[in-house]
Amino acid sequence: MVVALGTRNKGRLKIRRSTVIIVFIVCLTASVTVLLLSTAWFSNTSLSVKFSPLGDVGSRIPPLSAPLKGVHVGDEQQRTVVPQGSSQESSTNGNDNSNNNSINKKEDDTITFPAPSDLASPNARVILTPTYGAHRPNQNAVFAFAEGYKLNTYVAFIESLRQTGYEGDIVLSVSEVDRLAPKVEQYLKSKEAVVVYTAHWDCWKKNGDRLTVDKGGMRSTTNHGHSDCQITGLYGLVGRNGDDEALQDPRPARPVATARYELYWAWSTRYHPQSRILLIDVRDTIFQRNPFEDLPPPPPPPPPTVTSTTDASGGGILRLYEENAFPSSAASSIGASKYNSRWVSGAYGQKALTAIKDKPVICSGSTIGDVSAIEPYLRAMVSQFDETGCKMVGCDQGLHNYLYYSGTLDRTSGIRQIVTYRQGEGAVNNLAALRNSPLRKQGILQDGTDLVLNWDGSVSAVVHQYDRDKETERIVKRRVDAM
Repeated sequence: MVVALGTRNKGRLKIRRSTVIIVFIVCLTASVTVLLLSTAWFSNTSLSVKFSPLGDVGSRIPPLSAPLKGVHVGDEQQRTVVPQGSSQESSTNGNDNSNNNSINKKEDDTITFPAPSDLASPNARVILTPTYGAHRPNQNAVFAFAEGYKLNTYVAFIESLRQTGYEGDIVLSVSEVDRLAPKVEQYLKSKEAVVVYTAHWDCWKKNGDRLTVDKGGMRSTTNHGHSDCQITGLYGLVGRNGDDEALQDPRPARPVATARYELYWAWSTRYHPQSRILLIDVRDTIFQRNPFEDLPPPPPPPPPTVTSTTDASGGGILRLYEENAFPSSAASSIGASKYNSRWVSGAYGQKALTAIKDKPVICSGSTIGDVSAIEPYLRAMVSQFDETGCKMVGCDQGLHNYLYYSGTLDRTSGIRQIVTYRQGEGAVNNLAALRNSPLRKQGILQDGTDLVLNWDGSVSAVVHQYDRDKETERIVKRRVDAM
C-alpha cells in the first residue's frame, strides 16, 4: 500500500514538473514575440515621422541625426571641408558635386512655401516701386534695410563696396524722404546703380502705444527697429481701371528686422535666377573685396521661355555664415548665448532649443545665394513668422537657425545646395562673437594695413559687425572721413 502511494505521488510530481516547464516555455516565447513586435513597430513609426511646417510649435523640430544637404566649410567632423569656390561646390553645369554626406531632395519630401503676398490675397502682387533708381535684372545685387541712419553710415557702406570694383545693384530701404538725415537724399540720388525704396511704416511701441514722430524729431519712423511695425503699400490688386489698389499689410505689426525679409523677397523677384544676392546689415558692415568674386560661375541661363525665379538647372545655392564657435567666443553655440537661446525657444519652444543648443550660431544678417535659392529662402523666413508670431527684436535669427538645423531648408523647393561657412572662412566675416578680446591681439586686424583678415590670412571680403571692436570702429571712421 505504501509502495503504491509512493509511485502515484512520483507520477503526479513528474506531471507537475512537465506542466511548469511547458508553461515557462510558452511565456518565454510570448515575451520574445512581444519584444520583437514592439521593436518593429517603433522602428516603423520613427521612419514614418516627417516634419510638417504646420505642426505643433513646441514639437515641430525634427530629428537632427540625418545629414543635411550641402556642405559645411571648416568642420571636418560634420562635413567635408570645402574652400569657397572649389569644385566641391556645384559646378558650372549645375550638378551637385558636394561630399557624400549630402542628401538629395526627394520629390515627395519637398516643401514649397507660399509667396508672402498670398496672405493679403491670392491675386495680390507687389506694387511698391523704387523712389530712386531701377533694378537691373541681369546684375548681382546687395540688399539691405537701411532706415534711420546718418550720412556717414551710407557713405561707409556704398563707397567701400564700390571701391572693391563691384558694379552690381545696391538696393536699400530707407526712411521716408522727409525723414532722411541731412544730405542723405542728395547723396543717394547721385549714386549710379543704387536703388532706393522709401516705404511708409506704421509703428507701435512694445507697450501698444502708437509711435509718433514729430517734424524735426527722430529720423527713424521705426524707432531703430525697437517697435512693431506694419508696412503700407507693399501689396496691391489691379483695380477696375487698371490702376493698382493698395492692400493693408496682412500681417500683424512686427519688428522691421523681421519684416525686412518681405521687402527682400519682393526685390528678389526683380532679378534673373542666376543673379547672386547678398543680404547684409548696413550699420556695421564695410567691404574690402567684391563679395561675389570668389564664388564659382553660375550655371548657364535657362531657355528664354523660363521666367520664374526657379532656374532650369534645378535650383540654386544658398550660402550661410556662422559666428565664431571657439570655446573662448562670446557665443560659442546657440545654447551658450542667452539671446540666441531666447529667440529659438521663444519661437519654437524649449524642445526645439534643446535639440540645437550645441550648434554654432548662424548669422541671419549675412546670407549669399543665387536668386533661385534666395527667393524660396525668403519665403521660408516670412512663413516662419506667420507660424510662430515671434515679435522679439532679433527673433529673425532664431527663425534662420531653426530653418537650417531642422533640415527644413534642405527640403525647400528651389534650394539645390546649402554651403555653410565657419566664421572667418568665407566671403562674410562675422566679428561680434570675437568681442572678448581685441581683434589685433587675435591676429585678425593686420598690422600696417589695418585690414580685417580671415583665419588663413586672406583679406575678408565683407566685414560684418566691425563696431564690436573699438579699434576697428575708429579705423573705419577715419576711412569714411577720407572718402
